[in-house]
Formats: sequence, C-alpha cells, structure tokens
Amino acid sequence: MVGLGKELRVEEESLAAYLNGIQASPDVVEQALRYYLAERTDDLPPEEMRELLQKQAKDASQLEQHLAMLERSSDELEDISLAYLAAAWADPAERDAIRSALQAANKSLPVVETFILATVAMYGMYLLATRGRAREVKRVRRAEGGSFVEEKETIYADPRPWSNLLGLFRPSNQPGQ
Repeated sequence: MVGLGKELRVEEESLAAYLNGIQASPDVVEQALRYYLAERTDDLPPEEMRELLQKQAKDASQLEQHLAMLERSSDELEDISLAYLAAAWADPAERDAIRSALQAANKSLPVVETFILATVAMYGMYLLATRGRAREVKRVRRAEGGSFVEEKETIYADPRPWSNLLGLFRPSNQPGQ
C-alpha cells in the first residue's frame, strides 16, 4: 500500500517540485530542454531547427534579433526553457521523458555554445506556437435548416511574456492573433 501511495505522489508531482528536488541549476534546465527536444524531434540538428525557424518566421530579422537576445541572456533562456518544459509537463505521458532529460542534464553538462541553446529554446517556442494547445473546445449547435454541426475551437498556449516570440510563427488563422 505504501508503494502505491508513493507512485501516486510521483505522478501528481509538479514540475517545480521535481526541479526543487533535484536542485536544478539554470544550465540543467536549458540542457534538459535540449535533450528533451532532441528526443521529440529524432535528433534534429540545431542548424536544421534554425533553418526551419527562418522559413516559418513572419519576420526573419526579428527572429534573428530574438535569437541574439537569447544568446546573451541566460535568464531569458532559462525562462523559455521552463515555459516549454512546463507546457510539456502538463501532459502526464511526457513527464517521464522530461524527468529523464533533467536527470541526464544533471549528471553531465556538456559545454554547448549559446547559439545552440538559443536555437533550441526558440524552436521550443515555435513548437508551442504551432502545436502547443492549451485546450480544445468542441461544441455542437443547430445550424440553419435544423441540422446539427460540430465546431472545434483550439486555444493555443501563450506563455507570457514571450507572446511576441510566438507571434513570429503563429499563422494568422489561429486564435490570439
């Protein structure tokens, strides 16, 4: 019975509690995002991430400005990494992968150029903007003529204060534009 209770607590554990438990440094958080996204994207190289970002950005010069800012600001890089990891943590099926990424990052921190970490963080924002659904609302209503129609509205995650970064990638037909 004790084991069952312990498993339940692990499943309900918040990301903040887990990060506190492992005493995660900013470097651990940033590297964990890199490891987690590497697993989620089949090891997509940062160069290819950057190319994709440039193709998808509404304003390439603004993208480059944000990337340069991230390369200079460890605090912003950590905040964005936390925003993405928190959004992923909301899905209980992703928690083990996030824990594994954090454990791997906590064991050995490789020296990684900040441009790689900035690119990975920005790619995380891209994923949030394009696939980071906060919720979907389905409605059934009666249409003209008496038939029923089902409508689906998708609400995308908007981890403030980075909404301007998300705006670089959000298609104009998505909510919040």
